[in-house]
Amino acid sequence: MPCGGIFPIKGSYIEKHYDPKHPCWVCGKPDCTHFCEEWDTGIHAKCVADFLKSEEGSCMTLHGHTIIVDYSLETP
Repeated sequence: MPCGGIFPIKGSYIEKHYDPKHPCWVCGKPDCTHFCEEWDTGIHAKCVADFLKSEEGSCMTLHGHTIIVDYSLETP
């Protein structure tokens, strides 16, 4: 299983491979703007805070992973 942080999909190595139809880990909606390497899944910027409070998300802070959230990528 991959191990890593959360970062914007746009401009990253994952951008050309990521399917925008893939649902967000937290809310289940498509068009995620960020990628969570720890769980190999997409996530919306607005969902990151709730994710980090979950059991699955808490391991990311315990592992000391970098988390970069760009809220400007979300459409209002």
